[in-house]
Amino acid sequence: MLTHQQRATMLFIEAYQERTGGVSPSVREIATHLGHRSKCSAHRLLMGLEERGLIRCMPSRARAITVVAPVSRWACYRFSENRKALEPMQGEALVQAQPP
Repeated sequence: MLTHQQRATMLFIEAYQERTGGVSPSVREIATHLGHRSKCSAHRLLMGLEERGLIRCMPSRARAITVVAPVSRWACYRFSENRKALEPMQGEALVQAQPP
């Protein structure tokens, strides 16, 4: 389960890597894209994604982000009020959400 910021970060990393032929964005570029002034918040988001097993970062290396489990842009998500985060839709809810 991802928060809105984590999902936005994953989508930005994947799109950036597609655009640049596999080169990862810097922490500063991630922070700028998300509207943060400091690199610290972007670094915390990357650490959270790494803990979830979605990315792998090499320490002390610039632009060394490897996407382990891509987040599909076309997957259907819903916002869980209880958990305050995005959850993937499954089963009947997913069938109803897809266009005919």
